[in-house]
Amino acid sequence: PSVGGAFYKKLDFIGVRVFALAVAEHLFYSYPEDEEGILTPLFTKTISNENLQGIFKQWRLARYLSQQSDNRRFFCRGNTSTR
Repeated sequence: PSVGGAFYKKLDFIGVRVFALAVAEHLFYSYPEDEEGILTPLFTKTISNENLQGIFKQWRLARYLSQQSDNRRFFCRGNTSTR
């Protein structure tokens, strides 16, 4: 497959899961006495789009994003396939 939309969607798919795993692990170890019924709402709120959009804006992360094709080399470092 070519480097493009499908590749970035797969990268996004993996990234979301890795982020969710990191949040789950953080909550698990930060609140060792709390049960699943307490941790689930915290997890859900933390990974919600609304919360992440607020963090994105607060940390001004948009400055790191670009639609320019030159950035493909940065994001796909090590992927030399042109198929």
